[in-house]
Amino acid sequence: MLWRGQFKLGMIMALVGTGPAFSHGLWLDARPPGLVVSMGHSDRLDPFSDAQVTFLGAQRFDGSDIAITRIPAPEWTIQRNPDVAAITMSYRGAVWGQAPDGTWIEGARGSDPRSPVWGRFDKYLTTLLKPGMNIGRLATTRLQILPLSDPLTLKRSDLLSVRVLFDGKPLVGAGLAPDYANNADVKSVVTDANGVGLVRIQNQGLNTIGVTHYEQIAQPAEVDFIEHIAILSFGLRPISHWPGWLNPMTREAIRAKQKN
Repeated sequence: MLWRGQFKLGMIMALVGTGPAFSHGLWLDARPPGLVVSMGHSDRLDPFSDAQVTFLGAQRFDGSDIAITRIPAPEWTIQRNPDVAAITMSYRGAVWGQAPDGTWIEGARGSDPRSPVWGRFDKYLTTLLKPGMNIGRLATTRLQILPLSDPLTLKRSDLLSVRVLFDGKPLVGAGLAPDYANNADVKSVVTDANGVGLVRIQNQGLNTIGVTHYEQIAQPAEVDFIEHIAILSFGLRPISHWPGWLNPMTREAIRAKQKN
């Protein structure tokens, strides 16, 4: 299946799965045979449905759109392309209520009197695949974490400034989870008056910075609120793969040769 730049779909099917994908984010894993879309968190991954993707954008380094291809695989997988520098996605969740005992209930708003409120759980993804992307030209989603510098030029423990935007405006006081896929509960960074937060990079590998925002609906029809979850993901190469890195055996051999 070929996805060209951006697209929008009409009516959305109900969420596939046995439970609500609340507080679950989206990210891309670089796994053979391509880039695998994961939805969930450290101890659970949820089924992913084409019908619930409402936006998908792939961009070159200069920000221009480029086609990407879905390849046959057991998981939702995108073919790797050396010209793709960034991928952006929006995913519309299903409607759920919750009973006082914590039981989740899927259905239309008001369909079960046990639930006092009903919500929809939407997800957004921004993935940087290669250094050098024109970050100012990234495709936008309703909730988004934008890096203020290129994270692919950094390493573990470096600090990265990011801005959180909701409907294009800075989101103040938003809690950022530096390692959402592995520890979604820890939101150790709070955005300032400009929607900016300083996040310490957690992994010399896959990084998933996440944020959650609840939108109250003033005149509820379908839902009383929408939970928005956005993730900025990027992968850092192990330092042992950096140009010029020498393994310990090589270093020892060089030192021994220099002594002689």
